[in-house]
Amino acid sequence: MVQKMFEISGRLGAKELGSHFGIFLVSEYENPEKREKLLEEGVKGWRRLSRVGKEVGFEFLIFEPMSISRVPFLSYSRVQPKGNNHSSKGFSDV
Repeated sequence: MVQKMFEISGRLGAKELGSHFGIFLVSEYENPEKREKLLEEGVKGWRRLSRVGKEVGFEFLIFEPMSISRVPFLSYSRVQPKGNNHSSKGFSDV
Protein backbone atom coordinates (compact mmCIF):
# COMPACT_ATOMS: atom_id res chain seq x y z
CA MET A 1 0.00 0.00 0.00
CA VAL A 2 2.82 2.43 0.85
CA GLN A 3 4.59 1.55 -2.39
CA LYS A 4 1.44 2.47 -4.31
CA MET A 5 1.28 5.79 -2.44
CA PHE A 6 4.89 6.47 -3.47
CA GLU A 7 4.12 5.67 -7.11
CA ILE A 8 1.03 7.89 -7.20
CA SER A 9 2.84 10.73 -5.41
CA GLY A 10 5.69 10.52 -7.90
CA ARG A 11 3.27 10.73 -10.82
CA LEU A 12 1.74 13.80 -9.20
CA GLY A 13 5.14 15.48 -9.06
CA ALA A 14 6.13 14.98 -5.42
CA LYS A 15 9.87 15.17 -4.76
CA GLU A 16 9.80 13.68 -1.27
CA LEU A 17 7.57 11.61 0.97
CA GLY A 18 7.83 10.05 4.38
CA SER A 19 6.37 9.06 7.69
CA HIS A 20 7.32 7.86 11.13
CA PHE A 21 9.75 4.97 10.97
CA GLY A 22 7.56 2.77 13.14
CA ILE A 23 6.72 2.00 16.73
CA PHE A 24 7.09 -1.08 18.91
CA LEU A 25 4.54 -2.51 21.28
CA VAL A 26 5.80 -2.43 24.85
CA SER A 27 6.14 -6.24 24.78
CA GLU A 28 8.20 -6.04 21.56
CA TYR A 29 10.42 -3.29 22.89
CA GLU A 30 11.12 -5.12 26.13
CA ASN A 31 12.23 -8.27 24.27
CA PRO A 32 15.71 -7.48 22.84
CA GLU A 33 15.63 -10.29 20.26
CA LYS A 34 12.15 -9.38 19.00
CA ARG A 35 13.03 -5.67 18.99
CA GLU A 36 16.17 -6.23 16.90
CA LYS A 37 14.33 -8.51 14.45
CA LEU A 38 11.55 -5.97 13.94
CA LEU A 39 14.05 -3.14 13.62
CA GLU A 40 15.92 -5.00 10.89
CA GLU A 41 12.62 -5.70 9.07
CA GLY A 42 11.80 -2.00 9.26
CA VAL A 43 15.19 -1.03 7.86
CA LYS A 44 14.75 -3.49 4.99
CA GLY A 45 11.33 -1.98 4.27
CA TRP A 46 12.71 1.58 4.18
CA ARG A 47 15.52 0.44 1.90
CA ARG A 48 12.93 -1.02 -0.45
CA LEU A 49 10.94 2.21 -0.32
CA SER A 50 14.08 4.21 -1.02
CA ARG A 51 14.53 2.25 -4.26
CA VAL A 52 10.89 2.83 -5.20
CA GLY A 53 11.25 6.52 -4.34
CA LYS A 54 14.31 6.85 -6.53
CA GLU A 55 12.50 5.10 -9.41
CA VAL A 56 9.57 7.54 -9.23
CA GLY A 57 11.83 10.60 -9.06
CA PHE A 58 11.96 11.47 -5.37
CA GLU A 59 14.98 13.44 -4.26
CA PHE A 60 14.84 12.13 -0.68
CA LEU A 61 12.69 10.34 1.88
CA ILE A 62 11.68 11.68 5.24
CA PHE A 63 11.27 9.73 8.43
CA GLU A 64 10.31 11.45 11.61
CA PRO A 65 11.80 10.21 14.86
CA MET A 66 9.72 10.56 17.98
CA SER A 67 10.89 11.25 21.50
CA ILE A 68 9.88 7.99 23.18
CA SER A 69 12.20 5.01 23.29
CA ARG A 70 9.71 2.61 21.63
CA VAL A 71 10.00 4.68 18.44
CA PRO A 72 13.40 3.98 16.92
CA PHE A 73 15.67 6.74 15.77
CA LEU A 74 18.18 5.36 13.33
CA SER A 75 21.41 6.80 12.08
CA TYR A 76 21.70 7.34 8.34
CA SER A 77 24.39 4.66 8.22
CA ARG A 78 21.91 2.03 9.39
CA VAL A 79 19.20 3.01 6.91
CA GLN A 80 21.37 3.61 3.83
CA PRO A 81 21.16 0.99 1.09
CA LYS A 82 24.18 -1.28 1.22
CA GLY A 83 26.96 -0.22 -1.11
CA ASN A 84 25.88 3.43 -1.06
CA ASN A 85 28.76 5.56 -2.35
CA HIS A 86 26.83 8.82 -2.53
CA SER A 87 27.36 12.09 -0.75
CA SER A 88 25.88 12.80 2.65
CA LYS A 89 23.10 14.99 1.23
CA GLY A 90 19.87 14.29 -0.60
CA PHE A 91 18.04 11.14 -1.55
CA SER A 92 20.92 8.74 -1.18
CA ASP A 93 20.90 9.26 2.59
CA VAL A 94 17.84 7.09 2.86
